[in-house]
Amino acid sequence: MENRDLQKRRSMRRRQRIEQQKRRKRRRIIFLMGLILLLIFLVYGLYKIFNRQKDISPQTDANQIELGQEKADPEESDPKTPEQDADLSLEVKESEEEDFSPSPIDTKITPQMRKANLIERINAFIAEEELSKEDFNIAYLNLDNNERVELNGEEMLDMGRTSDFILAILAYDLAEEGKLDLDAPIVLENQDNEMTQGGNQEQEDQNQVNPDQPGQVETHSLRYFIADMLQNANDQARSQLVSEVESAASKYWYDAANAKYNIDLTYTNKIKADSVLGMLARLFEREKSDLDERINQNEPEKQTYKYQELMSFMRMNRAGASISAEMIAKGNFGQLASTSYTSTIRLGYVLANYDYVFYISGPSDQADKLEGLFKQLNEWHQYYYN
Repeated sequence: MENRDLQKRRSMRRRQRIEQQKRRKRRRIIFLMGLILLLIFLVYGLYKIFNRQKDISPQTDANQIELGQEKADPEESDPKTPEQDADLSLEVKESEEEDFSPSPIDTKITPQMRKANLIERINAFIAEEELSKEDFNIAYLNLDNNERVELNGEEMLDMGRTSDFILAILAYDLAEEGKLDLDAPIVLENQDNEMTQGGNQEQEDQNQVNPDQPGQVETHSLRYFIADMLQNANDQARSQLVSEVESAASKYWYDAANAKYNIDLTYTNKIKADSVLGMLARLFEREKSDLDERINQNEPEKQTYKYQELMSFMRMNRAGASISAEMIAKGNFGQLASTSYTSTIRLGYVLANYDYVFYISGPSDQADKLEGLFKQLNEWHQYYYN
């Protein structure tokens, strides 16, 4: 009997020891998991701090811009020439105030390095804002050296109402061919008073609209419709212009544009990056003026842009002006904007030492992020080319 009690006590103590060991093991596991989570949060915090500091500012030296290349030993490097030792600072020196030619570019920084730097800046911005890179499209073209950078540029890009500038270019070219008269009066009855004022002051004076008299007969020119379309995104102005252009071209306007400019604009308003950049660059086509006439005017070098008026209309577009308030004030920026239930789009041109054109699009609920992406693009351009 005593042996049986002794065995029971031993068995109970053994179970108690096993339970204690299990409890200690569980506590160790919980402690280790907590330690691992703490380390993960610490590493993530350091990663965020590193990414913020990684964004390249105008003060970043050229060796940092060269994407991780080690600094060369000064004793081993070749003697620098003035062209190789070009100053990349954005500061304008007093001695350069009278020099209006583009600033020299450091020959050691290749186009591949510049492109990689821009993509790195954009990726850092997208990561910091916790966005999806696949949701955004960016296309950039330097009009002086044809340098091009694209993000998701292989996709067909949405255009929305920003394709209006292509329609306007087509109208001006048809007018040049004698198939359209941009100043011929077009009479229409303004039943619902949808038209808004556009164009220059002289045109506005000629085409007054009285909102208190719906149903009045209005007279406008195609030039007026183009201005109202590009400045105010007016649907009625666009419809009237489409009607006149398609009548003159005897086909759908986008088919006429595709055939004339060798682009790929679809009837659903999608286009490839090459085509949209090419059409934006066409805005800078020079007017073919007679050399003798320019010499007689004592301005032999003066040449105007063929589509100067269209560029002015785009300059007066105020959609998304917060991304470019300073540029608009200086008069060196023109744009078009479009927002639908699926996407938001900005495209335009920037006049600088090196002119460039751009296209940026993203989800319709991320319109404010387009401002940040444009800022990254413009700061990058200014760093290398101004």
